[in-house]
Amino acid sequence: MNYQVNYIEIVSGACIPLIIALTAIAFPLLLQTVSRIDDKYSSTNLVKVFYKDKICKSYLFFWW
Repeated sequence: MNYQVNYIEIVSGACIPLIIALTAIAFPLLLQTVSRIDDKYSSTNLVKVFYKDKICKSYLFFWW
């Protein structure tokens, strides 16, 4: 029994579409969160602090 696994085919077939789907879902949620902060507290300073967050910066860096 010869079990050869083609990892490149597995990655391109499963992982890449999964990563694309996760980023496609996360970006609108990120924008919705910023919009809720702005609507709820009516403060642009909170939105600026949110954009300065490390996670937000890293996500926006990879998205744009």
